[in-house]
Formats: sequence, structure tokens, C-alpha cells
Amino acid sequence: MTSFNLNFFKSKLVYLIEQLSSRPKIGGLQINNNSLAFVLIEEGSPKTAVLPLSPGIISDGRVKNKDEFAKAIGRFREMIMGQGKKKEKIKAIVSLPAEIIFNQNFNIPNVGSENLKEAAKLNLQMISPLSSDKSYSDWQIINETPDRYELLGVLAEKEVVDDFSSTLIANGFLPVAFEYPALSLARFINKFANIENKTILTINVSSDGIDLFILKNSRLYFDHFRSWHSIQGEERQITKAAFDQAIIEETQRVINFASSRFRENLDKVIVFASGLEEGIKKLLVERFSFSVLSFQNNAFMAAGPQLFAAVGASLRGLEERNKDTEISLSSLTTAENFYQEQSLGFINLWRNIIVTVGCFFLAVFLGINLFLGSFLQKKEAKLKSFNTQPAIEELNFLVGQAREFNELVGMIEKASLATPPFRDILLNLESIAQKNGITLDNIIIVSAELPIKISGRAPNNIAAIQFKNDLSAAQYFSEVDLPFTAITSLSDNSVGFNLSFKFR
Repeated sequence: MTSFNLNFFKSKLVYLIEQLSSRPKIGGLQINNNSLAFVLIEEGSPKTAVLPLSPGIISDGRVKNKDEFAKAIGRFREMIMGQGKKKEKIKAIVSLPAEIIFNQNFNIPNVGSENLKEAAKLNLQMISPLSSDKSYSDWQIINETPDRYELLGVLAEKEVVDDFSSTLIANGFLPVAFEYPALSLARFINKFANIENKTILTINVSSDGIDLFILKNSRLYFDHFRSWHSIQGEERQITKAAFDQAIIEETQRVINFASSRFRENLDKVIVFASGLEEGIKKLLVERFSFSVLSFQNNAFMAAGPQLFAAVGASLRGLEERNKDTEISLSSLTTAENFYQEQSLGFINLWRNIIVTVGCFFLAVFLGINLFLGSFLQKKEAKLKSFNTQPAIEELNFLVGQAREFNELVGMIEKASLATPPFRDILLNLESIAQKNGITLDNIIIVSAELPIKISGRAPNNIAAIQFKNDLSAAQYFSEVDLPFTAITSLSDNSVGFNLSFKFR
């Protein structure tokens, strides 16, 4: 009996020491309409698990049957962890379906790192099709010059993300960050392909649809997704001709975007498509004269294209949590998620240490209870009186935290009331531009107090001046300024102009 107890306590202590000295293991979880895929990188190689989903559980990237999805998540957790560790949560970087993601890159002046967050948030609100209270949004820097920042802004509908998040948490997973397939695959490509200082088109053909994105200087610049449903239409199935035509049309669309945005031609491509790579590569080479890039052969490539996004997400899990500044679509930033996770783990760990050590000493005390009985009673009485003061201090601390929280809520309410109607302003601006045949190229907003600058094109000088006059007469704009020197002739007989105004 004594030998058994000693071995039990020894194994528990060894486990606790290992937990104290190790970083949390974080895998990559990819969710799409048809399956769940999980990858955990241990000792330089991937451990994988895949669970097909029944039709209708997830459709168009959204949870349609919450009960069945919860059951599937529970089964998937048991597949990964086994039946034993029911209380331990699986920590994961979650790659959400591409269909629910809206992304766009935009420029702002180089206002300095201290003002960057505010300017980025303001511009992201301007381009967002959803109001801030109905969406999760985030951004990251993709290029920086002395004059400007170029940012990638991403957002998703809050209700859709919360459906995934709440179900995962309730069924044994702990999401550390939410991203999307293009971001996960970009990380995978940067790790296993030599693409430095190159502009690359990547085509990912998955069970959800066709995802095309551009990597420029190893950074994700642009992402475009088209679902199979939009390609199939009313047909029962997608023919090879329709599939090839969709690949050509979407590739041409992205090529046109790159040509107008970057002033360069795309000539290098990476293709991910289980069982279809060779046919797609041949089509792209014949139609667009692309150069197809390859990867180094390793254990991660053996996982197959259907798991590459999960591998990319798991690579993010290897990073130091407090240094992770990449996009995350959730109510908490990745750093806050990390501290919340670490705090819970720390509390559970020390609870286990206390219970284990307590059990050990209890066994010793039971053997000599006659000798130490009175001693233990005295110590317990002292311990109760000793613990009174820390309880009062903790209560005072919590009261202070609650007061501070209420003050922050009040400040947020005041800030929300003071927010200008940016959506109405943008719609009014767009309406006036269309009325005068104006094409707007750039809208630069640093803050609500400074002049907003617009550059665009007009059919002629009269249209540009009329656009300026209509803005001056509109309810939202004041101090509209269009110097004649800011109007220039273009090669197609149209004119370019630069105009500035303030909010009325």
C-alpha cells in the first residue's frame, strides 16, 4: 500500500513539474462545410486528425445545425485526446471558412505608431459593409514607407464567429485566435517555399470552393473566394468545362486586380488541389504562361493539401503568444486570449499541486494522528484566522475592478454617441460622385478633425468643378477645396483631381 502511494505521488509530481516548465501546446483547427481537421506539431512533425461532417451541419460557412455541430466537436475531441482527459481543453488556432470573411487592403498616411491604431480603426469602419457592433474586425501591416502604411483589414459577422466559438468552448476546445484559410496557407507557404521578394498567385481548390490570394514580399495582400454553389447555379453538378471556365475567369479577375493595383503582371503560381493539381497547373500554364512553384519534400507536405491550412494555423501556435500580432477575429485580442488561458492554466496547475501535496501529507498524518492530532487542530484554527485578511483584501480589489469596469462602460457609451455617421457620409459621397460621373481612386482619413483628402478622375473640368460644388451644398461636408492646380489632364482625355473637405 505504501509503495503504491509513493509511486502515485511521484508520478503526479513529475507531471506537474513538466507542466510548469513547458509552454502550452497549441494546434491548428480548420473548419469548413464538410469536415474538421486538426494538426498539432510535436518534435518537428505533424500529428493529424480529420472528421467528415454530415451535409447540412455547416453550409455557406455558417453553423446551420448547432446540436449536430456540438456532437461532432465532442466526437472530434475524443478522437484527438481519447476518453481519459475529459477536463483538459484542446488549445487551437482556428481557421474559419473562407465564405464568411471580408477582407480589403487600404492605405493611410504614416501618422506614427502612436496614432496608427486609431487611424486604422477609423478607415476600417469606413470600408466595412457591417456596423461595428455586428462584426469582429482586425488589421495588420503589410507594407510601411516613410509616407504611408499599407494595411490588410479583415472582418467577419460577429454572430457567425460566436456560434463557432461558443460551441468549441463548450465541447472541450479553447480557441486562442480566429483566422481564415488564406492567412493560414500564407504562413504555410512562407515556411516551406522560397518566395522572398516575389509576387505569387495562390489557388486553393477546397471542398468549399476556389480561394485565390496574392502574396507579395511574403505577406498576404489580397484574397478572393468563390463558392461551388455560385459556380454550380441551378445545375445538379459542375462539369469539367464549367470548372475550367471558373478557374480561368477567377484567375483573370485576380490578374486584372494585380495589374491595376501593383502595376505588375503575375507570372508565378502555387496550386493546392487534392487530386486536381496537375490538370489545373496545365490549364494555367497554357492559358496564362504561369511558372508553377513547388515545395520542398517533407513530412508536412505528406499531410496533403486538405490539411495545409490546419498546418499553417498550427505554425502560428508555435509562436510566443505575447508576440503574436497577426489578425484574430474575436472579442479578445490574441494577447488577451493568451493571458486568460495562462491564468486559468496556472490556477488549475497550482490547485493540482495543492491537492497532491495535501493528499500526501494527509496520508502521513493519518499514520501518526494520535501524535499530531492536537497540533493539527491548533494550526487549522490559526490558518482560518490568517486567511481572513487576504479575503478582505481580495474583496476590496474586486470592488475596485468593478468600479473601474463601470467607468470604462460609461466612457464607451459616450464615445459611441459621439461617433459620426460614417456610413451615411460615405453613401452620400458615393451618390454625389456617381451623379457627376466621378471615379474615386483614394480616400485618406487620418482623424475626424483633420481634412479628408480625395483623389479621383472626372470626364472633364466641368464635371470636377460641379462635383466640388455639389459637395459644398451637401449636408455633411464643409470647407470643400479644389484648387485649379490640382486638376490635371490624363491620357484618355479625362482629368484627374485632388480635393479636400471636412465634416460639417
